Amino acid sequence: MAAVAAPAPGAPILLHGHSLGAAVAVAIGARTSSLGLSLEAPFDSMTDAVRRHVPLAPSRLLRDTYRSDRRIRTGTAPVLIVPGRRDPVVPAKLAVALAASAGPRARIAVIPGDHVSILGVRDREAEALF
Repeated sequence: MAAVAAPAPGAPILLHGHSLGAAVAVAIGARTSSLGLSLEAPFDSMTDAVRRHVPLAPSRLLRDTYRSDRRIRTGTAPVLIVPGRRDPVVPAKLAVALAASAGPRARIAVIPGDHVSILGVRDREAEALF
């Protein structure tokens, strides 16, 4: 985070992530203050996401389970969650579960589209929110 803040000390930082990057943004947001989280195609935990594709995969194979559902509970900044209704990689229901974990500070907008076509579709909403 220091490397991000160095070019503009004191400037507000918005954490944005897509898919696995959303889990990284949530993890950073749990440790630092920011304007908020803008998450596209996020999942609640890597374990749930993997089980959607490989139901019998042993969870102990995952070194980091990316428990965004646990990490997002500790924050206070607003959260915008944008999943795609037809996302075959990260089903929208995982994003809905993450929004529930974030509580009332989360705004979720399930939109038409798949894993990639949703990128940037709600940027204006994010700009207005943050």
